[in-house]
Amino acid sequence: MTSLEALPEWSWEPRKGRFEIGLAKLAQFSVREGHSRVAQTRVENGFKLGIWVGSRRSRRGSLNEEQVAALEAKPGWA
Repeated sequence: MTSLEALPEWSWEPRKGRFEIGLAKLAQFSVREGHSRVAQTRVENGFKLGIWVGSRRSRRGSLNEEQVAALEAKPGWA
């Protein structure tokens, strides 16, 4: 029998994992574009980055301090 951890992209904390994926996609975008102002319709390799960024901006109060600091470190986030 296979453990869940052996499954590709399995996580006991899917929200944390999703945040890390979004943050990595945002980092790639901001290095390439020089800012973090992502259009709502922007998709990066199948990841709906524009929607993810919009959600993080609108739910800012529900993010922890570490997440807020990581986003604010991106150029043009504020």
